[in-house]
Order: sequence, then structure tokens, then C-alpha cells
Amino acid sequence: MTDTSVGLQFYDLFCKIDADGSESIDLNEFHTYFGVKVTPFSTQVFSCLGMSSKGREITFDDFVLNIWNYGTMDNDDIKQFIFCLYDEDSGGTLDQAECESLLRMLYNVEKLDYDMKRRLKKADVTGTGELNYQEFCAFTTKEKRLLAPAFDLQSAIR
Repeated sequence: MTDTSVGLQFYDLFCKIDADGSESIDLNEFHTYFGVKVTPFSTQVFSCLGMSSKGREITFDDFVLNIWNYGTMDNDDIKQFIFCLYDEDSGGTLDQAECESLLRMLYNVEKLDYDMKRRLKKADVTGTGELNYQEFCAFTTKEKRLLAPAFDLQSAIR
């Protein structure tokens, strides 16, 4: 397969998703085409995919680059992407509020249940009140289904 044919395949897919022919993909077109439920997490990922257009729509250039990147990430890459996405202050850790935001957005819930809060606290093995990247990876490896919505979104995109 040549670079040209791959580019044409991406362009054909982009045109199929761009239902209104606006030469950009909006949030509804993205979710409708991939059959993905609109959640705060999927909306945030969509915003990252459309970085050059401030997250409101995805241009063809953004589509090729970011769909390819997200679609080809392995498990460790997805973990790192999510960690960075929710490390809002870029401090290299997820504080309690960032962890809770991550989980509420992933699962589209208003509040976390007591059991999840307890497991989050237990994941903080250093006792700092924050999860560093190693603790986050250990937690998400132990709680295998924790990041399922992120992997489900990736599967839909593939």
C-alpha cells in the first residue's frame, strides 16, 4: 500500500464522517459515525483530537494525525495519555480532585461511590495524597477494567 493510497483512505473516511460536508468533523458527527456514546471523557478526547481548531471540530490534518495516534497507542501509551490529560496542573501527579475528575468523566457519573474512593486512597502507596505515574500505572493494572471506556473508544476508532 502506498502513502498516497493510505492518504486517500483517510480522506474517504473523513468525508464519510463529515456528514454535513463542512470539511470538518464536529462532536456529533464523530460520535455518530463511531457509534460512541457522548460522555465527558469522549468529549475531552475529541477536543484533544481537534487541537488546532480549539477542540470544536476536527480538520482533515488533525483527523489524520490524531486518529492515527490514538488508534495505534498501546496500553501503556493510553495510560500515559490519560494521565497527562487529567494532570491539569502538569505537576507530574494526579491529586484527589484530578483522580476523581478522571473517573467521573470516564464513567459519566456525578459522584464516585465509597468503594472507588477507598481504592483510590489505597493506590496512593507513598501517602502523599496524590498518585504519581507509577502509582497510577499500578492502580490501572490492578483494576483492569478501570480504563475500559478509553480502550472502548480506541476500539471504535480502529
